[in-house]
Amino acid sequence: IINNLRQISRNLHPSMFERLRLKSSIEDLVAKLQDNQDFFISADIEYNNSLNVDVELQLYRIMQETLNNIIKHSKAKAVLIVLKENEDNIVLEIKDNGIGFNFKEKFESKKSFGIHSIVQRANSIGAKITVNSNSLGTVVNLEIKK
Repeated sequence: IINNLRQISRNLHPSMFERLRLKSSIEDLVAKLQDNQDFFISADIEYNNSLNVDVELQLYRIMQETLNNIIKHSKAKAVLIVLKENEDNIVLEIKDNGIGFNFKEKFESKKSFGIHSIVQRANSIGAKITVNSNSLGTVVNLEIKK
């Protein structure tokens, strides 16, 4: 499963991403994961390509890493990806109903490369990131001002 996600990631080079853009790339990834996972995954997208392609690619990579962590660790049965745009900002939210984790503990660990990557990518595009996790699941929320 993880190898499949990595293969999808490698196949999506920036030149292809430029053509597909964020919305279509998310929809494609969700369709591929739905066929290969033991959990239900869906996406709710209301986005009009208002960010530049470099920022979109960083959002996509954050989403990929978050999904990778869900697959490896969460034991989730359902995942929802929400991408919403309004006149002030764009919000990407990834929710699962897995077992949760202690974000602070994982973030402070030198072994949590994925979490560090997510936070660094968010910071690099000026996104505000919050991670809320408990025994009912995890919500990763990114907000970018337009």
